[in-house]
Amino acid sequence: MEKNEESYMLGELLCFFGVVHEKDVKRGLVLAKHTGLPLGKCLVMLDVVTPEVIRASVEAQSMLKDGLIDREGAKEAMG
Repeated sequence: MEKNEESYMLGELLCFFGVVHEKDVKRGLVLAKHTGLPLGKCLVMLDVVTPEVIRASVEAQSMLKDGLIDREGAKEAMG
């Protein structure tokens, strides 16, 4: 990834938004690897976030990828 290229990975965005800690993302990724489930679903199963937070984050992720908002705008929208 180039230096000026931003990451839109869900776990990184959730950390950037201040919704989860990196250790929670790591726990979720371990569960996702073992179960084959998406990270968001695993974080909900681990009671780290609510389904609503995941839905909003995935929507923000999509808007970021499409260039409709920037990371700061997404962070503001998240709360």
